Amino acid sequence: MSEIQVYLCNRNKWWIVLIQGILFFLFGIAILVWPGQTAVLFMQITGIFLIVSNIVQLFHWNELRPGKSPAFVGGMSIVTSLLGIILGVFILLLPVHSMLIVFIMIGVWLFMGGVMNIFFVAKRNSIYPHQKGSIFYGIMMIVLAILFVLFPMTGVMSTIILIGIYSILIALYIVFSAFHIKQGCSSPE
Repeated sequence: MSEIQVYLCNRNKWWIVLIQGILFFLFGIAILVWPGQTAVLFMQITGIFLIVSNIVQLFHWNELRPGKSPAFVGGMSIVTSLLGIILGVFILLLPVHSMLIVFIMIGVWLFMGGVMNIFFVAKRNSIYPHQKGSIFYGIMMIVLAILFVLFPMTGVMSTIILIGIYSILIALYIVFSAFHIKQGCSSPE
């Protein structure tokens, strides 16, 4: 038994793990039932986080300059904080647009990565052992990029649904672990 399992057994707290699993399961179900609202809520929380964390950074910029030029580091810290606050406000006010922009940016990034991958393989044509697989990978990145750019909302919703499914699978594992811990607590070793 692990140290955590021994701790939970000694205090008869295996049920804490069970509650965690149940909460994960409910979280996954909520995501699957309300995927659009979940995505908007996630973006709003991200916006609030950006605003608060950058306000804190703005007021503590002078503590973030160990051994560097105070003017440069302080100036960069102030500019970064202000940009973070502006981004947070934008995300908070326009969460759906923000999601679409993020997925379009991911699409552009995937496209660039796919093109770079193909060019890299083409440049090293005879010495690269997995050439065909890498070209296929590059093409798939480009196809995925085009889909993300043309259909960003589908990408957003697919990602949210995958997170919901993943949460339910993790929940089942956690619940199974809770009963495994309970069984380990009652059986002598």
